[in-house]
Amino acid sequence: WGNGGGGNRDEDEDFDPHGRLYHEPTLREHLLSQLAEHVLSARDRAIVTLLIEALNEQGYLEDSLDHLAAELSEELATEADELLGELQVGLSLLQQFEPAGVGARNLHESMRLQLQAQPHSAIRNLALEISQQHLNLLANRDFSRLRKLTGQDDHALKAAQQLIASLNPYPAA
Repeated sequence: WGNGGGGNRDEDEDFDPHGRLYHEPTLREHLLSQLAEHVLSARDRAIVTLLIEALNEQGYLEDSLDHLAAELSEELATEADELLGELQVGLSLLQQFEPAGVGARNLHESMRLQLQAQPHSAIRNLALEISQQHLNLLANRDFSRLRKLTGQDDHALKAAQQLIASLNPYPAA
């Protein structure tokens, strides 16, 4: 082909015709592709889509379900209580999607969802207990109280601490 009179030879060697084909999906696209794998009614699909749209950049749901139900009830002329139940079911489904922790409403819920996505083990169960009930003790490294409250030894507590530390506080990161 020659040099074609255009760019220099180094630029041609660096050109990757497939380089532009790959597109890193956004969190929204990633979640919507997972939603597409589920057989749902149009209404249920719309509710989960609404929840996906309501997520912030970190993957958290900042708006309360009550608030979302109130907004939707006006648009759909449906009782807010009925919508609240549908939103709760939709959120339960969304929270099963990857990345683990997405759709959580706070850090504690995100940690719980991430730990529940881990394989069952005694350490995972201990990490769940600590993250939901004794996180302040772990943060203060109060292992003597943790030993008393959980009935676990230092080895198990350290393993649970490492598992908790491996969690992502921002599920969408």
